[in-house]
Amino acid sequence: MPFTWISFSTATAPILKGKSPREMKDEIERIVGGPKVLLEVYFDIGKEVGYAHCRDLGDSKSIKLATKQIGALGVTKMLSADQAEEALAPLRPEA
Repeated sequence: MPFTWISFSTATAPILKGKSPREMKDEIERIVGGPKVLLEVYFDIGKEVGYAHCRDLGDSKSIKLATKQIGALGVTKMLSADQAEEALAPLRPEA
């Protein structure tokens, strides 16, 4: 899956605890493989939760390692509209 959305705690993830939002982004960027992989990090204003938006994070092992290090609360694998269209094409009956 080309895109991955990772939610994480900004208060309890050991590798991120006590860091500023900028420091958290830098640490996550290091963990996931650099600026070409990490598209952006977002922070929920009302909760101690952040979200990392990644592209081409890698195979299941890479995703598992990164999410374990970040202390992920959840992981969502996503496709763009074009990628979903391509993936579903074989399921459409011939016209």
